[in-house]
Amino acid sequence: MEETRQKIFDTIDEWQATQGQELCNDGKKPNILFISGNPGSGKTTLASSLVTRIGADHCARFFFKWDNPYFSNPLNVWRTVAFRLAAVNKDIEKFLDHHLKQPAYLENAQYSEHFQKLIVDAFNSIPVERRAKAPIVILDALDECAYSPHQKEFLKSLANWAKLLPDFKLIVTSRHHATIQEILGGCSLSLPLPSGEDADAASYQDITTFLRKSFPKHKPESWDGPWPPEDAINQLAQYAAGLFIWAKLVINYLEDEVDITP
Repeated sequence: MEETRQKIFDTIDEWQATQGQELCNDGKKPNILFISGNPGSGKTTLASSLVTRIGADHCARFFFKWDNPYFSNPLNVWRTVAFRLAAVNKDIEKFLDHHLKQPAYLENAQYSEHFQKLIVDAFNSIPVERRAKAPIVILDALDECAYSPHQKEFLKSLANWAKLLPDFKLIVTSRHHATIQEILGGCSLSLPLPSGEDADAASYQDITTFLRKSFPKHKPESWDGPWPPEDAINQLAQYAAGLFIWAKLVINYLEDEVDITP
């Protein structure tokens, strides 16, 4: 929703504006943005908003889904991302079109080589003068990547992104997860979404804004007073503790047209 997450979007916009040699891997201006948060903190909604803000024709995305065999399988990530990169970037399209017509290019490749051949080599085919406008890759809900013999290799490729693709940007969202944090923590700009005991003033304000904008659409016909009651908004925002999913449940409750007349 507009007017929410502004502090977070400002940080992302600043990171996104960093280009070329300004990117480094010393933890100050890394080329990987790692957004983490508790369940319900709005990570996937934020990732979807980023696709809209960046533009679908300027990014390639893969949204993991634990209950979907295709979108939980690490084997499918780089192949899908490569396909989507080719759809939005002519240099990558030309590179992949040429090399994938050669039967031997991937024929004997191990899974660990897919990242090098489909992503690293493809990105590096972009001329230096056009790299500032290269597409951004967005991987959402990394924690929903299914455990498999290939998961470790896939996670390792994320760490290799920082070293092998210093000019190109990657956004990853995930729940708090020790293994993922260990892999990405040292090579990314960490952007946690505060919630629970860590909820801050900005997250409280975001929830308040969301509730204020959503409540008027669901005013009960039997309600005569101001809507929404200000004290109710403040109390609900406190209860939400930075969890957008909790605030959305409140609005869904109103959408069910439950009679809340005292």
